[in-house]
Amino acid sequence: MKSIARIGLALLLPALAAGTATAQGAGEAPTRPAWRPEVVKAFSQLGVMQNGRIQPLDTHAMWLLRRLNGSDTAKTADGRRLGAVEWYLDVLFWPEVAAHYPVFRVENDDVLTAVGLSFLDAQGLHTKNRFDRYAYEDLRPALGQLFRMSATVDQKRQQKKQIGELEGQINDLAHNIQEYEALAVHLDFARVKLAVPEVMRETLGASELSVAGLLGRIDKVQAFAAQAQRTGGAEGQKASDAIQALDRDLHAALGNSRMFPVMFPPSRPVAEQREWMTPWDIGQSLLGGLPASELETQVALLARLEAAVADRADADAVTEDLLGLASGLTALAERRGEAAMLASEATYNKAELIYRATLVFLFAFLVAAVGWLRPAGRWLPRISVALSLVGLALLIGDITWRCVLQERPPIKSLYETFPFITAVAVIGCLVIEWIGRRGVGLALAPFIGALGLMLARRYALISGQDTMQPLVAVLDTNFWLATHVTTINIGYAGGMLAGFLGAVYLLGRLVGFRRQDRAFYKGIVRMVYGVLCFGLMFSVVGTILGGIWANESWGRFWGWDPKENGALMICLYMAAILHGRLGGVLRDWGLCLAAVAGNMVVGFSWFGVNLLQVGLHSYGFDSRLQSALNIFYGIHVGIFGLGLLARWRDQRLAEGAQAGHGDGEPEHAGS
Repeated sequence: MKSIARIGLALLLPALAAGTATAQGAGEAPTRPAWRPEVVKAFSQLGVMQNGRIQPLDTHAMWLLRRLNGSDTAKTADGRRLGAVEWYLDVLFWPEVAAHYPVFRVENDDVLTAVGLSFLDAQGLHTKNRFDRYAYEDLRPALGQLFRMSATVDQKRQQKKQIGELEGQINDLAHNIQEYEALAVHLDFARVKLAVPEVMRETLGASELSVAGLLGRIDKVQAFAAQAQRTGGAEGQKASDAIQALDRDLHAALGNSRMFPVMFPPSRPVAEQREWMTPWDIGQSLLGGLPASELETQVALLARLEAAVADRADADAVTEDLLGLASGLTALAERRGEAAMLASEATYNKAELIYRATLVFLFAFLVAAVGWLRPAGRWLPRISVALSLVGLALLIGDITWRCVLQERPPIKSLYETFPFITAVAVIGCLVIEWIGRRGVGLALAPFIGALGLMLARRYALISGQDTMQPLVAVLDTNFWLATHVTTINIGYAGGMLAGFLGAVYLLGRLVGFRRQDRAFYKGIVRMVYGVLCFGLMFSVVGTILGGIWANESWGRFWGWDPKENGALMICLYMAAILHGRLGGVLRDWGLCLAAVAGNMVVGFSWFGVNLLQVGLHSYGFDSRLQSALNIFYGIHVGIFGLGLLARWRDQRLAEGAQAGHGDGEPEHAGS
């Protein structure tokens, strides 16, 4: 399928470009009229089926562009910015123009060198920098080599062999180009006319027809075929040959339309036919004997799509065509009850609540930091708290909106753990500040809020996949998602927050912040202890609920699966810390050091077990996360080491002070 798209685009773009070369000049990108705002809005809310989920085209276009470009916008050849839907429409209707848009992100110049590309000026200097974007036309000369190398990498992956970083990047670029090509050739069928064999012209009433025109006459074709079979002899054979030739031409014309966008809802109810249709599916269904009356509306809309391709240079005509197409497709989806949330999801995408909450948290942290310089000020802390509450409200609003759109509890994917755990941790910080009023929760709330949401966005970009994808079958239960999954993630949040508080203690002692304020540090220790108790309670309950769910799904309460082991590790480490504290083994320094080390246990259970790619819980595997997780471990090892250094230094200072004062009381450096 992908090879068909690749060949189709390789033939299509040169032919289209040839028609504009004279007017535009050699090597110069052709232009197209801008899309009207009403068209962009209508198509933003137009439903498409992707990976079994009905979503607005805005979501589909946004994630496709993010995979290619690492951004929600595309830049045209002349430097203008396009939204995801505008870019998507350009690739569909103006592929020869979109081929000049620099949308392919290449993070490593070695990828270009490996496939035989070099972007150098007359002096031998690079004309492109790392992370620059490249147009399809820039990469076209190397596509053959790129696809051959990518096929080798795919073969190695199937054989479960080790893949190098460069090989992975080559493979990603090749797959991105294949996705782009599939979209660019999707409307090939609308750019051709099918020659009607002479013996059929009287029956069909034309010497040539569009694909939709032929599908609209499919009943006449079937009647002609039946007559040819009855006639037999030389006449019947001639008629049969004509039908076969027309059938081959129709299949060839529709061949490139079998991939996305899948935007034609069928006429049957959802219970009878769940999957939506492409133009290829419509043609196959009619050729396979489905009554023409059942797809009459779809064929009429297919004709509207062909008209839009023909009228693409006329802004008024193409606007009328596309608005009519969008209206008809939406009406089909509404009759099946599948259009209810499309407009809401498109609005959700535009609202960007996570992005806005991140900015608010960053500003709140900045205000809190300024407040440290003026500790006597009363308004700055209040402003920081108010901003943190605004950021939290935006974050909770995002989580709630997603729940409504998906009709699910707040967590059903690895991505959704980020905003949920961040929200719980921010609430915990604000509660700590309300109880203790020592400024620690005030500073940590916006810091954790901004950090967690930046990581959420980064994870989404790394995965490059729609964050609202349908659940795998074993997870498709709202009850256990609302109980086990939510509870265990609250436990994760408790463990992470305890680690952050422990880091504040260690780094504060290291730099001498409020060195003489023993009550301040005692207060942090109490916070760490209380948050660990909170986290342990939810971790234990969540783990038990997970066992009950496992017993229902797999017939056993516990199977030593990596994810189960990770949850058990969290419970054991928290219990060990609390027992160490109660037994006097861990005092203030020890408690905070252990809390920081415990964050690595939480990180392993949260992400690390998925990277093992074994067990029944590896739903979020992505090899690109390993480097990020290594950085996380490295940071915590560094903080732990700095804490040990500060502990050793303070102990030496206390011993020196004790020696200098004789029988004087030593400072509580070891407490």
